[in-house]
Amino acid sequence: RGQLEEVILASPHRTKPLCPVYHLCGGCQLQHIAYEKQLEMKKGIVENALDRIGNQKIKALPTIGMKDPWRYRNKGYFQINQEKGRVQLGFYKAGSYDFVPANGCVLFSLQINRLVGYLEDQLSLQKVAVYDHKTGKGNLRNILIRESKSAAEIMIVFFTKEDNLGFDQNVLNDLVRTFPQVVSIYQNINRSPKAVLLGKDFRLLKGKSDLEDALGPFKFKISPQSFFQVNAVQAEILNEKVLEYANLSGEETVIDSYCGTATISIY
Repeated sequence: RGQLEEVILASPHRTKPLCPVYHLCGGCQLQHIAYEKQLEMKKGIVENALDRIGNQKIKALPTIGMKDPWRYRNKGYFQINQEKGRVQLGFYKAGSYDFVPANGCVLFSLQINRLVGYLEDQLSLQKVAVYDHKTGKGNLRNILIRESKSAAEIMIVFFTKEDNLGFDQNVLNDLVRTFPQVVSIYQNINRSPKAVLLGKDFRLLKGKSDLEDALGPFKFKISPQSFFQVNAVQAEILNEKVLEYANLSGEETVIDSYCGTATISIY
């Protein structure tokens, strides 16, 4: 895989990434390209895959973009780092385990970014022992934050190696007072030395067992393990297009054999 060394003559489609850590973080790959050009490129990727793999020379329809392609993401798995006693939430650099602090990520809402900063402050004050994958020492492994855009609710999951959280229960009490949108807090215990995310043991620590989110007229209950489209705005548009092109009469039987929370089949 090639690495950019120097830009001699920039493409007219090249643009300045909105995210300050875009070139380090592994989360996004196309922010340096103007959005309209991104949509065009994605259309080409679909056509190329159909031709190369399926031997089907098909012209894809134009990609349907977003009016505002920022702050749409409703779920984030945050890696955790500890630097000179300071707890940081972020992501791994592309293709590595090098940590990149990502408070201020432009794919998440301002509310989630404020919550990330708050958690960093409180966990640092608590002197939380962050898990080290190399040594197997420490306790707090990851943090999951899910946000319901329709109900304005937030769920947090703390992933730990041990049964104990490793910090005072009052941290959770203060958290929900400061962020009343946080309506569900879980702990997931993962004792595996391997870099697997989920353990089998989920414990509800505070609040509701599920979030509620909506796609169109339908409401869904979302648990910590649930698969739900991370971009609910585009998922709704996708579902409407499926209905439009399927042109169902109501007499058909449709099987959704790998459905997650069954958003498409219910829609």
